[in-house]
Amino acid sequence: MVEFITAAEAAALVRPRDCVLIGGSGGGHAVPEAFIEALAAHYKESGSPRDLSLVSIVSIGDWQETGFNILAEPGLARRVVSGGFNNCPRFAAMAIADEIEAYTLPQGALSQLCRDMAAGRPGLLSRTGLHTFIDPRHGGGRQSPRSTEDLVELVTVRGEEYLLFRSFPVDVAVIRGTTADERGNISMEDEAFFGENFSIAGAAHLHGGIVIAQVKQVAAAGTIPGKLVKVPGVVVDYVIVEPEQRQTYLTRQSAAYAGDLRLADRSMQPIPFDIRKVIARRGAMELFPGAVVNLGFGVSNGISAVAVEEGFYREVTLTVEQGIIGGVPAVGKDAGAGVNYDMMADQPYQFDFYDG
Repeated sequence: MVEFITAAEAAALVRPRDCVLIGGSGGGHAVPEAFIEALAAHYKESGSPRDLSLVSIVSIGDWQETGFNILAEPGLARRVVSGGFNNCPRFAAMAIADEIEAYTLPQGALSQLCRDMAAGRPGLLSRTGLHTFIDPRHGGGRQSPRSTEDLVELVTVRGEEYLLFRSFPVDVAVIRGTTADERGNISMEDEAFFGENFSIAGAAHLHGGIVIAQVKQVAAAGTIPGKLVKVPGVVVDYVIVEPEQRQTYLTRQSAAYAGDLRLADRSMQPIPFDIRKVIARRGAMELFPGAVVNLGFGVSNGISAVAVEEGFYREVTLTVEQGIIGGVPAVGKDAGAGVNYDMMADQPYQFDFYDG
């Protein structure tokens, strides 16, 4: 039976040396920020829990005072594993100073690995990362000298080299949705990103870990249509209700990001003319009708704004890793969201699409 508790009560459930897997993406997209803030506050007040292993699929933070940045307190984490540290400069600095174990693993591999962990598999077999710094022959994703454990193995299958991203036990999984019903079923109707929440919850549930979901509101049991439920209540242990949660760190709520409204082209503002736009415009020149494009993160995001400004975004299919297919992926700190899209896929399926 699911329990409804406060963020502070949820933070107190985390024990020293737990592995805590936190869902969400970069700029606050479906990030359980109330829990993160409560965990940081609990540690500052009590000195516990210590020596956590923190895992996020995508680097979470706004480069300042949100997300994993507020968890970068000496002693709180002994290990951080993430798709990146770019918007968590405090943990990046701790890794450089060799104060924590730090690993950077591919965003897609981590996302797909959650699905394999939920299924009880030994890991994810992938060619992603071969002959790069992810390959154990070239560092295995380690970002600090004290990071000595092998999280990635080089294996041979049918004469072909692959990387095996090892499964790991999850003690606490923390996810975010929009609505929970009284049975703990979670929907994500207001979110700009679906992620891999069911897989994250399943990975913890399989090994006896606890699953905490942060939501905006509570509905009566059975009133969320089943086809809108993204995480079933049978794998949810605790629910935090945070009515003030934002869609992203930058945007309180956008119906367009949620897919409930299609914007007119004239309402989408061009990006400022600077060197980044010049590079984006040059990149856009490489596109052709029918092209399917992964924009990635950074300067290349600007290609979507150029495509709108030049009136050809409907002639191509722009995508981003978080799951947006078609339409206009967002630029800047909201990157990962999108408007006027054809589909918002769960993140593991987006990477299946890319890998194929």
